[in-house]
Amino acid sequence: ESCTRLSRLVLALETRLDSRGLAVERPVHGCNDVRAIFLGDKIPAVRAKEWGLIWDVAPLSHLMESALHLAKHLATQATRGFGLTKRAMNQSFGNTLAQQLEVEAQAMQEAGRTADYEEGVRAFLEKRKPTYRGE
Repeated sequence: ESCTRLSRLVLALETRLDSRGLAVERPVHGCNDVRAIFLGDKIPAVRAKEWGLIWDVAPLSHLMESALHLAKHLATQATRGFGLTKRAMNQSFGNTLAQQLEVEAQAMQEAGRTADYEEGVRAFLEKRKPTYRGE
C-alpha cells in the first residue's frame, strides 16, 4: 500500500500543467520505478527491460548481431512514416495540445501521399506483406 501511495505521489509530481496549459505526464509504472527515481538505484539491464524502461537487452558478445537484426527489420518498414512520427514526437515537447494535433494532422496527410502508404493499402487488400521503399 505504501508503494502505491508513493507511486501516486510521484505521478502527481510528474503531472502538471505547463505554461501553455497542456497537461504533461510522464508514466510511472510502479514501485520499482519509484524506488529507482527516489533512491537512484542502479538497475541491471535485464530488470530494466522487465520493468519496461528499455526496449531490449543483448549480451556484449551478441550486441552487434542484435543491433544489425533490429536495423534490418526497421529498414523493411515504412521508414518515411518513422521519420514523420519522430518529427511529430520531437515537436510535441514544445507544443500546446492544439499545436500538436495540427502537427499530427499534417504528418498524417503527408504520410497518406507517400508511395509507402499506397503499398501498405495494396498489400493489405491483396493479403500479402508490404514491400516498403521509403518513398
